[in-house]
Amino acid sequence: MARPGFVHEVNERTPDLVVHQGTGFRRQQFPLGTRVLYAPEPGDAVRAMRPAVRAALTAPTDGAPLVDRLRPGMRLAIAVSDISSVVPPMGTPDVRGVVIEEVLELAAAAGVDDVEILIARGLNRRLTERELKAVLGERVHESF
Repeated sequence: MARPGFVHEVNERTPDLVVHQGTGFRRQQFPLGTRVLYAPEPGDAVRAMRPAVRAALTAPTDGAPLVDRLRPGMRLAIAVSDISSVVPPMGTPDVRGVVIEEVLELAAAAGVDDVEILIARGLNRRLTERELKAVLGERVHESF
């Protein structure tokens, strides 16, 4: 059985916790009341990425499907993290590009024609054309 995720609130009986430090680990004492998130074990690998993305957009676990939120004439901004923040490096095709393509297809079908794609890079350098193609995919890169 997979380990479920949970949140632990630090109390007076909580020992020092092991945390990442650089490429290693260290023991750290946290203030009382600190909430520590323990993520669940990863799920099974997704074999068919595009159908999985489409299913997530059409039947999210919480909230309305994306298609119900789109209206003709609305403005749509899609924010994507830059390539330097992905650890470990993502394989091809990049899931961000697949998600963007699926969102753009749903938006076009709903009559949304004012779309902007933002690469959220913080203080990192600008992406090269090759890196943009890797993140967005050839089709979206050429369109935008």
